[in-house]
Formats: sequence, C-alpha cells, structure tokens
Amino acid sequence: MSCLLCYRDTEGNPVYSEPVENGELSLILENPAANDIVIAVIVNTDYIYEGEETRKAHFDYRIQIDTSLTVPAHTHKRWYAWDDNPSEDIPPVLPPISLPDTFPPVDILLELDTVYENESVGTAIGTFSTIDSNNVNVHTYSLVPGEGGDDNTYFRISDNNLIINRLLDYEVSPVYSIRIRTTDAYGNAYDKPFEIHVVDVEPETYIKEMNSRQNIISFYPNPFGHSATVKLLNQEIIQKIEIINLTGTTMKVIDDINANECTIRKEYLSNGVYFIKINSTEIHVIKAVIL
Repeated sequence: MSCLLCYRDTEGNPVYSEPVENGELSLILENPAANDIVIAVIVNTDYIYEGEETRKAHFDYRIQIDTSLTVPAHTHKRWYAWDDNPSEDIPPVLPPISLPDTFPPVDILLELDTVYENESVGTAIGTFSTIDSNNVNVHTYSLVPGEGGDDNTYFRISDNNLIINRLLDYEVSPVYSIRIRTTDAYGNAYDKPFEIHVVDVEPETYIKEMNSRQNIISFYPNPFGHSATVKLLNQEIIQKIEIINLTGTTMKVIDDINANECTIRKEYLSNGVYFIKINSTEIHVIKAVIL
C-alpha cells in the first residue's frame, strides 16, 4: 500500500508528490492549489492472496491529518474539477482545464560567449534557454527567416547551442543578426531576433600574443604518429581541444577534458600540418603541429 499527495494549481497543472509506503508524507505548494484543496491518493496494489487468512485480512487505510494546518474536505464533492465555488455542496460545473505544457513560451534568452572574428567553424558560442510558465518545459530551437534573420546562414543550432557555421569577419560586419524560434512539445512557438557582436582581432597583436603563449604548451612528440600528449605548463585546466586544418575546417573536437593534459589520437586524420586550438579556463592557445 502506498500514498501520495496531489493537487491542481490555479492554472490547471497537476502536481504530485513522491509516493510513500509508511511514515510522514508532505508536499511543498510551490504554486497555489486551486480551491485550496490537496488530495491524498491511497493505492493498494501490493495485495497478494495467500489463502483464507489473507482473504479475511483487514487493512487500515485511515490517514492522520494535521488538523492544525488544514481540515478534511467534503468527501462527496468532485474536487478534482476545481470548481470555482467549492463552498456550495452542489455538483460542480467542469471548467476547461489547461493541460500541462500548453502555455506558449514568452521569451528566449541567449547566454553568449565573447565572439572573436575568425573563430573556427563549429565553435559553440552561446546557449539558449526559454522562459515558459509550464511545469515541464521541453523546447527545440531553430533559425527562422523574418525580421532580424539576415545573417542566419552564418550560424547553426545543435540542441540548445549556437554554433558558428561560417567564418565571421569583423571587417565585413561587426554585428551579425539572427532570428531564433523556440518551440515546445505542443507546437507553441515564440520568435526573437538577436545581435551577435564580433570582437575585432588585429593580426599583429594576435600573432604576438599567440607566440608568447607557445611557451606554456608542451606537445610531444611533434611530429606525432598514432598519438601525442598536450599539456599546459602553467597548470591551467584544459577544457576542450580542436584540431583545425589549413583551410580553417575543424577536423576533430575533444570536449569535457577538465585536466591539465590530454592524449590526442590520430585516428582518421591524414598526414599534414594542423593547428591545435587549446581552450582552457583562462586562455585560448593555438599551436601548429605535424602529423
């Protein structure tokens, strides 16, 4: 035998507690309960007939209510209908109840990283989230045409991540505009335009900075055969490594490293010159290597 608490909030969404088999049972009312009614549901699905004695067994289904906080509701009224006038002991008129996850999204948020020009194609630069009044929120994101979607082709979306699809050039455009749609499980959608501001990188400054950072990288062997090890000598934590060919195409990505060093395996990569882009907690470093 088990018991759980449940109620419908004032928007019509059902809320359930975890079931218990004995002891105390409580439920935090994060949203107001319609008509101030919470229902206790008792389930007896664990009964097993084991002869005449079990057939005659009596179970105590009574529950002890903390009457200092509440009082028992009238047992002959259909409280599940959350009638607008529960004080009257009359059959309620069933009002329309909104099913879970039927309210449309109301806004889209974009947590955007600093975007530098000429970032590698395939680099994730931001994460989308949706503001939605439903209890259970499952959303998909897409780039859609319309106002503010002039530069959609420069980006693509994977799950809720915004990813560079074409090289961004500050000299061509310092701001790229996209239009995003979030869609919930019931097809309700919301569109919003965003502007992606690109940081200009001076070639001389960039090369000088990259050269100064070469001293903090240990990469061996170079050239390497089947595998090689990359390590940051300043004890920074490596988060991600990207292997980029001479045309700027990202050939391989190693995510979620979270260590000071990492072993890279050649696998399907062809022989040639590549750039290794190392993303750590504080810096981004690029090093040329030979396979």
